[in-house]
Amino acid sequence: MDENDIKNLKDLQFTITENMKDTSIEMLTIRQMLDECELSKKDRKLLEKHFEKLKQQFAKELQATKPRASNVYKKLFK
Repeated sequence: MDENDIKNLKDLQFTITENMKDTSIEMLTIRQMLDECELSKKDRKLLEKHFEKLKQQFAKELQATKPRASNVYKKLFK
């Protein structure tokens, strides 16, 4: 991400739906579990897979509500 991207980020207005809020909270919770909990390989793999699915779901909904914001999301989270 360069300075131009940061300037563009300031001009963006995100439309966050209830589903996007819920997905964000779930993603944060899973990320915290992956970072802080001792998990079996099986549980870790399941959580990582679910986390990736949530990221795709969030990006898809963001794309539908605000295509320009979706491009910024892709740069931040990929």
